[in-house]
Amino acid sequence: RARAVIAPWSQRPEASELTRAELMSALGNEGDAYYLGERFERAHDRYVEALGMARAAATRAGTLVARRAVHLVGTRAAAALQELGRYDEAATLSAEALDIQRELAVADAKNVRLQFDLAARDAIPSYR
Repeated sequence: RARAVIAPWSQRPEASELTRAELMSALGNEGDAYYLGERFERAHDRYVEALGMARAAATRAGTLVARRAVHLVGTRAAAALQELGRYDEAATLSAEALDIQRELAVADAKNVRLQFDLAARDAIPSYR
């Protein structure tokens, strides 16, 4: 329902980045609801839509902070793909998300959560 309310406003040429981010968030939340309900195809569809918006926002902003959304949504889309047995596609999205996470960690060396997540992933041979 949130998407139905926000979508018309976010598609206007004068829409703010915040309005577009709200729609991206609504799509991600809707994807999460489908994912938790084990409706992985629908979850993936919502995540892909949100990922497109995140990539467009990152291109417009040109900042690492904007790329963080690509990491967050990409990780969720990859999880849905994995549940669907689409492992090659999941691996590609996961690799992209991990690259962004590494960029974020380098830019914010004091962010303990990011540093811990990367250290934990680097300890697993399949993530290297």
